[in-house]
Amino acid sequence: MPKLTCRHCMTMLRSSSGCTELKCELAKAIYHVLLFHKGHQILEFEYLVSFLHMESEFAQVISYLAMRNCVKELSFTNDNSSYKLPGSFFSLQGLERMILQNCTFEPPLTVNGFSQLRIMIFGNVKVTTQVLQRFLSKCPLLEDFVLIGTQENDFAAEGNKFTLVDLLLYVPLIKTLAISRYYLKYLCAGASPHTLPNSLVHLKCAIWDVCLTEQNMISYTLCMLRSSPCVEENCFSGR
Repeated sequence: MPKLTCRHCMTMLRSSSGCTELKCELAKAIYHVLLFHKGHQILEFEYLVSFLHMESEFAQVISYLAMRNCVKELSFTNDNSSYKLPGSFFSLQGLERMILQNCTFEPPLTVNGFSQLRIMIFGNVKVTTQVLQRFLSKCPLLEDFVLIGTQENDFAAEGNKFTLVDLLLYVPLIKTLAISRYYLKYLCAGASPHTLPNSLVHLKCAIWDVCLTEQNMISYTLCMLRSSPCVEENCFSGR
């Protein structure tokens, strides 16, 4: 069984049961499944137990998976965006698909990125532009990149010059790109070039949440379109 999904419905207890009781029962079920999993590989792992605050249990599960170093696809949904992913998460060097929701993404400086990563989806993930720049520069095979949601803290540190043009230079193989307005307003700061230094010849689908009163966003959007000769699907929402 190469795909494991951990949800709160794994237990026989009802959601009306005490949170502590439900949490303990679910942790027991997850550990039981992992302990007796006899396959050589767990290729896909989903951890979707957001309302129970099982961050410490997630850290233990990730440490176990990191020792096996076989996970290709991982999904994590949380309800606390201030939760920082454990260091062991970044030992999953074989990841090809990563979906994260409601957490803080801050890899150690020693992390070399995920060299096999092809799909990267962030939903309401706290990440700085410096971290994003460093991480993307070490993911040479990235094809799908999604950055959506809002953050309580600033996305861009003061004085940061990382723009959408810089981001696109790090993803030359990109096929699908989706960015929400919160992130765009930082990435589209300053003057936009007429075209990108290198064309996005692989880009097929672009999804943007553009503020029509922000001239910078419009300029950067046009720049990307001029540099994307093979786009087949555009979806631009604006207010």
